Amino acid sequence: MEKTFVLKGKPEAEWVLVDASGQNLGRLAGDIANVLLGKNKPTYTPGVVMGDYVVVINAEKIVVSPKRMEEKVFYSHSNYPGGLKENEIPIECRILAIVDAYDAMTSTRPYRAGLSPEQAIQEIERCAGTQFEPELAKAFIEMMSKRLGTKQLLEPDKGK
Repeated sequence: MEKTFVLKGKPEAEWVLVDASGQNLGRLAGDIANVLLGKNKPTYTPGVVMGDYVVVINAEKIVVSPKRMEEKVFYSHSNYPGGLKENEIPIECRILAIVDAYDAMTSTRPYRAGLSPEQAIQEIERCAGTQFEPELAKAFIEMMSKRLGTKQLLEPDKGK
């Protein structure tokens, strides 16, 4: 039979000063989380608030891998076992997601005015890498920028 250690009395919280200069972002975040949870103490007990207070200095000098955002892969999952992953989504669907978002943003709805094409392109650029595949978003933005530069906008036919 396993026994669980329970600390008698109230644990004392301390202030911990962390110097982030030259530290790796992920490793430092994990270390800070352990201090906040109290996992760095020999009297750690799950479910008991034992953490210390943390003050981080020199946060602007933290080290982040320069290719971190370029190498990051974003997945779309259906929340079912074996749900869709990034490479399994057909290219047509990934392209359609960008075009549909552009159309939804630029269309006027009964409850709001549509965005300008320039604003919609800025929003797609902002969401590239999170909501949209970066390479496809870049290609769409380049194509639309050329069209906007020559005033050839994708607008619905007025005759319909």
